[in-house]
Amino acid sequence: MAGFEVSTEALSSKWVKDSDPLIELAIGTRMSQDLAEIDAALDRLATSPETLGQDNETGESIPFERLALIPCARVGAERKTEAKAEAESR
Repeated sequence: MAGFEVSTEALSSKWVKDSDPLIELAIGTRMSQDLAEIDAALDRLATSPETLGQDNETGESIPFERLALIPCARVGAERKTEAKAEAESR
C-alpha cells in the first residue's frame, strides 16, 4: 500500500504499553517449561540414549512424526490425548 508504513518501534512500543503482565508471565512460564523439557531430553540422550524416542510409560516407540514435531516428547500422542482427557474429567 502506498504511503502506509508502520515502524517496528511503533509496534513494539504499542505492544509493551498494551501488554498484560499475566500474559507475559504465562509466556515466560511456558518458555521455562519448554526449556526444562529440552534439558531433560538432553540428559536422557547423554545417560541412556536407547530410551530416547520411547514412551516413558509404555516403553513403546514414539512415532517419528511426533518426534519430528516435538523432539523431547516423553509419551506418544495417544497417551498424551488420554492423559489430557483424564485431567479434563476431574
